[in-house]
Amino acid sequence: MDEIVRKRQESELLQYMNSMNMNTIKVIQTAMYLGRDYKLPDIPDEQMETYLEIMAENPGFVIPCPSRRVNNPEEVFLEWLDDLSFQKGWESKDIEINQIYEKVPLDKYLQAAFEILGI
Repeated sequence: MDEIVRKRQESELLQYMNSMNMNTIKVIQTAMYLGRDYKLPDIPDEQMETYLEIMAENPGFVIPCPSRRVNNPEEVFLEWLDDLSFQKGWESKDIEINQIYEKVPLDKYLQAAFEILGI
């Protein structure tokens, strides 16, 4: 048996996802894409000018990094879920599981999504 096929068949992650229903798979995949693709808005020009003035007067000043957490996590998540449903559509459960399984680094994408959603 091909080594790659054997490893996939023995994967606990694949076995676990295969035990889930399609709605749960959609939620996982939405979180994965949210964590991978969500971008915070850029700092507005007028705010950046203020930061540059402060930096000129205070050499140790660091521009504050905005929190990755959104104020309306449920709304953001549902927008992404709706967008994926509309733009991408959903294939069979096996295909969607393979999409999740093949995304590397899945753990980093999910961690980022959890930060964004405040989970």
